[in-house]
Amino acid sequence: MAVLKKTEFEIPCPHRVGELACALETLAQAGANVLAFCGYGHNDKAMIMIVVDDEAKAKSALKGAGIKFQSHPVVAVMGRSGPGEGGRLARALADAKVNIEYTYASTSGAGESTAIFAVKNVRKALKVLA
Repeated sequence: MAVLKKTEFEIPCPHRVGELACALETLAQAGANVLAFCGYGHNDKAMIMIVVDDEAKAKSALKGAGIKFQSHPVVAVMGRSGPGEGGRLARALADAKVNIEYTYASTSGAGESTAIFAVKNVRKALKVLA
């Protein structure tokens, strides 16, 4: 299991067709591999959160495309998935008094998973989950 400090790019945008596609295509064209993403819409606004392997490429590509964003550190946990793994990670953070602002995760059919944790104390979360 790899526990890494990564940068998440938050992209506020209108809640309309194609916004996610535009952001992901921009990153792909720059050679930034997406490790995880999520998004949600509310009324006429939306938010897209993306974590990539190369933050410098992503930042340059988004700026070059005129896509407004904010960035901040998150904790990425990549490894094998299995019953209870998400709960184990959440319990470890809770027991260490690390509050989770929000999280998202995905698994593949091959048993691999990626979980993103947005927390205020990234350093402590990295230590707890390592």
